[in-house]
Amino acid sequence: MWHLVLTNKNIVIVITFMLSFCLFTAITVVDYIYRLSDYRFYSKSVFSMIDQSFKSEVEQLSKRKTNYMKAIFRDNDIAGMVRDNNVEALKKVYDPVYANFRHRLVPVILLTVVDAQGRVLYRKSDMAVDQGMEGRISGTLKHVLEHKRQVSGFESDFLPFWYDSGFPIIDTKTGQMVGALEVGLDPEWFQFKLGWVFEGLRSAMVVKDTTLQGCTPENTTLACYRFIEKTVLPLKDVQFFSDVMPQVAMSSDFSEVTVGQEHFLVSPSLRFNSHDGQEAGRFLVAYNMTSFKKKQWVYLYTRLMFFLPAIVMLLTVIYIGFRKHEKIINEKNRQLAQKSKNAALGEMIGYIGHQWRQPLHTLSLAVQNIELHSRLGQLDEALLRQQVDLANQNISYMSHIIDDWRALLMSGSSRQEIDLQASVERAISVVRPIMEQNRITIENRISAPVLTMGFVNDLMQLSVNLLLNAKDQLCMIEGGRVILITCSEENDRMVTVRFQDSAGGIPQHLLKRVFEPYVTTKDKADGTGLGLYLCQQIAENLDNGKVWAENSPFELNGTHYFGACICLQFSRLAAKE
Repeated sequence: MWHLVLTNKNIVIVITFMLSFCLFTAITVVDYIYRLSDYRFYSKSVFSMIDQSFKSEVEQLSKRKTNYMKAIFRDNDIAGMVRDNNVEALKKVYDPVYANFRHRLVPVILLTVVDAQGRVLYRKSDMAVDQGMEGRISGTLKHVLEHKRQVSGFESDFLPFWYDSGFPIIDTKTGQMVGALEVGLDPEWFQFKLGWVFEGLRSAMVVKDTTLQGCTPENTTLACYRFIEKTVLPLKDVQFFSDVMPQVAMSSDFSEVTVGQEHFLVSPSLRFNSHDGQEAGRFLVAYNMTSFKKKQWVYLYTRLMFFLPAIVMLLTVIYIGFRKHEKIINEKNRQLAQKSKNAALGEMIGYIGHQWRQPLHTLSLAVQNIELHSRLGQLDEALLRQQVDLANQNISYMSHIIDDWRALLMSGSSRQEIDLQASVERAISVVRPIMEQNRITIENRISAPVLTMGFVNDLMQLSVNLLLNAKDQLCMIEGGRVILITCSEENDRMVTVRFQDSAGGIPQHLLKRVFEPYVTTKDKADGTGLGLYLCQQIAENLDNGKVWAENSPFELNGTHYFGACICLQFSRLAAKE
């Protein structure tokens, strides 16, 4: 693995840079999101303060108006004046009240008294809103007359927009409601009282117009809102919101809008509700976040100033480290390869010695027969020829053994066509004596040539390694000792060869590591842990070659077995026409 890393060090450096850059980008984005979240939290806190201040002012104003109106009811017998339709008496009482509001800088724009049937007995209003009011009463007064209780809320039915409070007029003698009183307040009062809250912010009021086509109380589309005509809000703020309204989502707590080079966070979530809880309008607040955006670029530039030198230093250290340790790693790989060859050579000598014992024994018997018959005077030409032929057969057999095992350690310098079927059959012939001695049956079901590109004897050496590895495991069990070799072709000419044994399988914790060097399932005294590692190296020499291990069951001649399965996969050559 180190060898692969070192031979692709440029790729590693590029990947390191990309990962570092991605990490830098991710940290920057996350930090920006958190900063934006903090900014939103701050903005939401400001909005919450505005909302609470607004609600508190509305509540206090309602209490003061209620106490004031009830005191007038009590001190002036307003119920009797309404019951008697005494308009002059009502004017005498409420004209000073209206003037008193003005004197106290409370912008009351409407003061109305009606009887129980809704007829207007007294009305005092701002000259700017006199038109279109003749004989009409607001939804607040209608609600008071219908439900006989005090209510407050924002109205926009026949006046531009105002905060309306309605009070029932009760006859204390009979307990009956004889009429109702309405006090309408210009919303500029709240801007006047809460001006300190809006300092540094842009703000405007919009009214929901349900008279427009398709606009209902539940509809929050932009087309159903209009700016109020009379307001003490700065005209530049009204113009600002008129320009950005298409970018504002009325259904969202916050919307980000851009005006030229400036960025704003707009909140349309403060609602003005009518007496029956329906939305009558909205209060728009815009927080200028241009400086926040600029700071983010400053933070980004600062990070880049630290990131770029750091990543250059990191890549330099990585590159120098690769160059410095490449010789060490290459030397380790060379030593590992040498150990692999030595281990293979040691095993080869052991197997040669084992397979030579029988022919050597036969040669010894032939020499002894010749000597014995010569002493007894019974050595004739026929017997001599028979013993010489027997000796030559065994010598030839031993020579073939040397050639076959030597081929396992020899590999060509260039890739060429190699045949899976022939390689497996040669491998089986090499290991057959040791397999027969250990009562191991090899079932080879590769019945047709399968060609691929590789080095000479690669497939034979790989097959021998896998067979001997399976032999070592099978020798540790009792019962059926079987090795099944099968071959199947999949899509795109991919061939999968399976070497299955009946030894019970590889321990699960070693299943994914068996191809690493020095990892072995045998006792340390019996195994080097290099056999399957060599198989992996050989497999990678084949076209699209790879090898893996798994545990799986299989059936052979009606008997079910379970054990390790080493799978080899490569691309076969297309058949020649």
